[in-house]
Amino acid sequence: MPENINHYTSYTFWQSYYKLPLKIQKIADQKYELLKENYRHP
Repeated sequence: MPENINHYTSYTFWQSYYKLPLKIQKIADQKYELLKENYRHP
């Protein structure tokens, strides 16, 4: 399995992301950090 995985987002992803409440954005950011640390994290 590859050690480094690139993650990409689209323009529409960011449009939707910024419409989320700040509390949900923060949770999403935390989950993304987990994904970057360990892509096999459940």
